[in-house]
Parts: sequence; C-alpha cells; structure tokens
Amino acid sequence: MTRYIKVISVIALVSILFTTNPAQAAQQTGTAQKIMNETLDLSKIVFQEIASGFINPVFITNAGDGSGRLFIIERAGRIQIIKNDIPLPAPFLDIQAIVKSTSGEQGLLALAFHPSYSTNGKFYVAYTTPRNGDNVGSNLILEQFTVSSNPNIANPTSGLILLTIAHPTYSNHNGGGLAFGQDGYLYWTTGDGGSGGDPNNNAQNLNKLLGKVLRIDVDGGSPYGIPTTNPFYSNPDPNIRKEIWAYGLRNSWRFSFDSLTHDLYLGDVGQSAREEIDFQPATSAGGENYGWRVMEGSLCYNPSSGCDQSGKTLPAAEYDHSVGCAVTGGYVYRGSTFPSLYGHYFYADYCTGMFFSIYRNSTPAWDPVQSMDTPYYVSTFGEDEQKELYLADYSTGKIYGIGYQTTPPVTITYKSNGINDGWVLESSQTSSKGGSLNRTATIFAVGDNAANKQFRGILHFNTSSLPETAIITSATLKIKKQGLTGTDPFATHAGLRVDIRKPYLGTGMGLELVDFQATPSRSSVASFNSTPSGAWYSASLNYIGRSRINLVGTTQFRLRFGTVDNNDNNADYIRFFSGNASAANRPQLLIIYYVP
Repeated sequence: MTRYIKVISVIALVSILFTTNPAQAAQQTGTAQKIMNETLDLSKIVFQEIASGFINPVFITNAGDGSGRLFIIERAGRIQIIKNDIPLPAPFLDIQAIVKSTSGEQGLLALAFHPSYSTNGKFYVAYTTPRNGDNVGSNLILEQFTVSSNPNIANPTSGLILLTIAHPTYSNHNGGGLAFGQDGYLYWTTGDGGSGGDPNNNAQNLNKLLGKVLRIDVDGGSPYGIPTTNPFYSNPDPNIRKEIWAYGLRNSWRFSFDSLTHDLYLGDVGQSAREEIDFQPATSAGGENYGWRVMEGSLCYNPSSGCDQSGKTLPAAEYDHSVGCAVTGGYVYRGSTFPSLYGHYFYADYCTGMFFSIYRNSTPAWDPVQSMDTPYYVSTFGEDEQKELYLADYSTGKIYGIGYQTTPPVTITYKSNGINDGWVLESSQTSSKGGSLNRTATIFAVGDNAANKQFRGILHFNTSSLPETAIITSATLKIKKQGLTGTDPFATHAGLRVDIRKPYLGTGMGLELVDFQATPSRSSVASFNSTPSGAWYSASLNYIGRSRINLVGTTQFRLRFGTVDNNDNNADYIRFFSGNASAANRPQLLIIYYVP
C-alpha cells in the first residue's frame, strides 16, 4: 500500500444528535456547528520511537500502580512489558495455548487493570478462543487473572472466566476493548458477530451481547454483578441482557475514557462507506443506540434510504472511504509535556495511516481540525500513568510516543572531553575486568591484543548545555580511525557496540579500571557502521540511548566489540582518535532536539 506523507484538509462530518432523551439533546445543542480549532497544527505532531520488536501489537495500557510500566498486547496471546524504556525479556502473561488467533481480527485483544490493582493484583483480558465444531468462528472470553509474587510476571494458573459470548460462523468483528470507568465498573465492547452487514442483526438485538458496550461489576457478584444503574437493568423482559450499556455498534475498535471529564469515546469501524467516532458524555445514563445496522455513520444502511433515525446517537465525527477504511479509536490528551495537545482527541485510520484530531469546546460543539497522513498501520493508541499518549504500528512492531514540536529543531555537535577519554585493557583473557588503562594518548583502541585481552574505549561528552526540557530526536556518535593493527575486528568481532551510563560507569567521571566491567544504564544502544565515510565511523543511538543522554552534565559512552576476542593470539584492534587529539579529529556527538 502506497503511503504519502502530507497534510491535507479533511471535512469532519459533525453530527446532529437524534435522540428521544432530552438530557442528551441538551448536551448536543449546536453539534452541527463547525469551528476550526486554530490552536493545533497537526504538521507539528511528532512521533518518537520508544520501543520495537513486538509482534502484531494491538493494545497499550498501564497498570495505574505507580510503576511507570507500559503493557503491550501481542495479538497471538502475549502481554509484554516496557519498563524504564526497555522491553522486558519475559512476557507478563502468555496464553497463546488457549487463544485463537487464526484470523487477523481474532486473538488476545484487550487488557484492563483493576482500579485497586496495586493491592489486589487483579487484571482482565478479552480474547477469542476456539469454539467446538466451528473452525471459523470463536467464543469471546472475558477472563480475570492475578499477578504473581514477581510484579512483572502474572500467574498463568489464576484465570477465572467471567463471561463467554458465542461468536459463531464468522471470524471477524470481535470488538475487544476493555476499560474501567470512573464508576469502578468494567466496560467491554463487542463486535456484531461478523460477516458483512450484520446478517443476524445482533447490534440492534437487546437479547444479544454482540455489537454492544457491556458494563459489569467485577466486585459485585460471582463471577460478576450487573450494576443496578445499567439502562436495561429494570426491564421486565427476561430475554433482554442487563449487561448492556449501549448498543448499535458494528465493530468498536478501541474506546477510551477522557481521564479528566470521564466522557466516553468509541471508534467504530464502518462497512463500506463511513468510519465513525461515537461519543457518550460522562453524565449519560447509558442506553445509547449508535445506529448500526440501520445506519452506517450518518447514512442509512439497512434500508439504504428512508431509515428510521429516531432514537439514534449519530457520530461526533466521521470520514468516508476516500480517506481510509478502518478507524482506530484513541484518547484525549491530558498529559503535561505537550500543552498544545491538551484536550484534543486523537484517532487514526489503520489502512491509510491518516491521523486525526477533534476537540470538544465549551459550547459544547466539536472543532474539527486538519488531519495528517503517517506511514504507520495504527492498530492501537495507549496512555501512560502521566497521561502521555502512544501508538503502535502493527506492521513493524514499533511503539511511538506522540509529541508536539512548537519550536524548530536544533542541531548541536559536541566533541569529547580529552583527559577523561581513553581505553581500558582487560586484566587477562575472558576475565571481564579492567587491568590497565591509558587516558593520555591521542588514540584509544578497541579490539584485542596478542594475549587475547580485550580493549574497550571510553568517551565523555559535556552535554550540559542541552535544555533540561529538550526532546532528543536524533543522536549520532562519530569516531575517526587513526590506524589498524592486525585483522580488522569489524570482520571478526561481531560489531562495535555502544553502551551508555549516566552520569558515569564507575565511581566517578574520570577514566577508571572499573569502567571496563561496570554495568551500564543501557547496553548496545547503538552499533557502528562497519564501513566508514572517509575515516569516520558513525553510530545512531536508539531511543533508549537518546533518553540516557545527560541534560545537566557529562554523558559517558563505552565502546566494545560484541565478541571479546577471536582467540588467535594476535593483536587485532582499531585505533581511533580520542578527545586528546586535535580538534578536527576528536570524537563527535551530533544531537538534534526540540523544546516542546
């Protein structure tokens, strides 16, 4: 699929609410008014990679426990953790054995942590599982798990299934969003049962749990309770499912609550004409009918004209299929890092990468803004404990932070610090301890000597002139080759790696023997290109490395080859100019940053 990076103007189709509920009607007075919100320029939105290596990520959330961790769902049935900017090696939960992920819309789909997770350790997942005698369809499962004694590992045997919904015959439209509301109840969105056009009319059928927003009390019964304030709780018809909070959804792919106002936003994937964002104010008593399959967005669907729009809650925003084909709902930004984003609701289209924002002003009315194309297949958005926002690119497995660049980018070049630079030589082969050092030479060595002892280089850069609020988007380390002894270790020693330590590796900023073996803040944050440009080798730091650059002091790097030696009893090392060399030859750190 061809992607274009551009900024275009998209007509946001702002809807008048058709409802028999006077309170809702009053909430929506003036929603047809279009007011351009000129305080946000989407061309200044920036996406900064924070982690990679995930397989088909479909959900991002946090535990709300003060740990600062992000939890990433991989569709096949794993939950991974990003902690202190690093993906942990072991999954938090792996239930691939019970998850059916044959179809692209099946799998482990959502995760919600109990509001009291920090004390009770309970969390909830929604997934599809095989259905007996049905090779295509599945069952939708809502299951509770608990964490183990290790806070980064769940107890896989603690599962308790709360609710099973039959989803026969078809593999698509499983919905799968989960979130706790401010009321303490768990909300679960389900798809309409699949195929196309909702052939069984599940979304409008109050006897079915498909095509709905469900609202249950996980603390109020066994296995769950139904809140007495649910809109159909007191309905005398025993066939009406009392778990239903709202209905008329085709396949709600990602919903969220505004963490400030507690309003509910839902992205509902369309059939063949419209993608929509649905809205429910925090004051709602529930019971909204979002229209499907009678309507697709603001259009009649079944019937194709003259449909009954009474009692239907039309979208806050929608777009047609000239713009995209599958909406991914997002979040209202309530973080503090990027004030310009505050109060804007962000969402995207999975097929085309279009990135949108709408803003609910005080009228209340919706201010549509420009949309921006991106190269990402946005499968989900997420929010951390500080209310900063993220998105996942399904195709590459990368997670990006969402930011806003109010000032032009600044490029600055630092040169290394002379007397603190040098090399540390291993005390003996494979000892992994420093034995001798040299801080006075104009060169440093990386590789091994004739006794198969490893050289490691240490570089220092005074980066204190960076603003304390700088967002570093690029950092490149450059070193100049002075000479070679023996065989080029780039060919035999598995790549020249960069470790970083803030503020220093050993006990102080000066070059020390312990710098050889000291545990870095992060290892392998960059690898040097094996082919130089002229005599210069360069290495671009990944997000983790960039985040460890010291904004208030000196940043220290350690250079080492991936293989400690080639055990040939020959000296094989490269000599690079150090910070003691002439200014033209000294190591460089090129940084590009902006101030939000």
